[in-house]
Amino acid sequence: TLPLGLGTTAGTVSHTGVGGLATGGGFGRLGRKYGLTLDNIKSIQIVTADGQLRYADENENSDLFWGVRGGGGNFGIVTMFEFQLHPMNKDVVGGRITFDFKDVKQLLRFHGEHSLEASWDMYQDPVVFAPPMGYGNTVYFDVCYSGPHKDADKAFAPLRKAGKVIHDEIDIIDYRDLQKSGDDDDPRGASQYLKGGYTINISDGLIDAIVDNLEAHPERGSMAFFQQSGGKINTIASDATAFPSRYAEHNLITGSFWTVGVDTAPHMAWSRRYWKTVSPYTDGFYINDEFSETQQQVNRNFLGNYDRLVKIKNRYDPTNLFRLNANIKPNLKLDNL
Repeated sequence: TLPLGLGTTAGTVSHTGVGGLATGGGFGRLGRKYGLTLDNIKSIQIVTADGQLRYADENENSDLFWGVRGGGGNFGIVTMFEFQLHPMNKDVVGGRITFDFKDVKQLLRFHGEHSLEASWDMYQDPVVFAPPMGYGNTVYFDVCYSGPHKDADKAFAPLRKAGKVIHDEIDIIDYRDLQKSGDDDDPRGASQYLKGGYTINISDGLIDAIVDNLEAHPERGSMAFFQQSGGKINTIASDATAFPSRYAEHNLITGSFWTVGVDTAPHMAWSRRYWKTVSPYTDGFYINDEFSETQQQVNRNFLGNYDRLVKIKNRYDPTNLFRLNANIKPNLKLDNL
């Protein structure tokens, strides 16, 4: 739709699957401007556990429509999405700014303060990275400005002044090319271990935990990065959709990656230790990043929307056929309350 001057919120790499993105949340470069991917769903078709193909929107099967937008794959297999499109220039201003690692803490502190008041047209993800093979630690920002091009320099000025710039690769770029810039194009693939959680603010304690515990390794890339929220995302009521975490300012992800064939154990162990130092500064988690949380943690993560989600689960999937997810377990007794 971009050549027609129309777009909507996608993920941050072009090969992200639309099903999980749209039913779990959908953070992306246009999210602060247009809301999460799920905020832009107008209607769906879905095959539920009884084998029926159902249409759902605000008026028809509205409970199912509400639950799918944030409840993930708990209610069926979505076979069609209808999205709201928005007028936008197919060319945005974006790319990467790399800074001197000596400035990493002040850069994260700047981001924690500036990101809350930045224009909704601006999306910026700071990345703290210890690359493999002995290369030095680095800190960079992946950014996208979707506002008027004439205002871009003003929008980027605070970031460019926040630390010593090593490389500035910001330019006018087709939004689709920017979406592809982080794609995994290595056919050999790689192993990864990631953990994530929401942050309400980027405190000095969180900054110290991220930076002081980052550990370089010759076989492993180690990292922490933020997906920026706020803007339009946080103006929507927590019960307007099943996605409850409108309080979050960022989705923080930490972990590591390594080439296939090396011993995975030490890298997974380090990733878990790293997350343990960072996780006390998080509050809740993105269900698309959920891998090992307990059932109690999953239930609590849906906050005030949990009971309503269970009732929808009871109606459309009472045997819990769709359970390989951040699972909402049916509880038929709940419908009698």
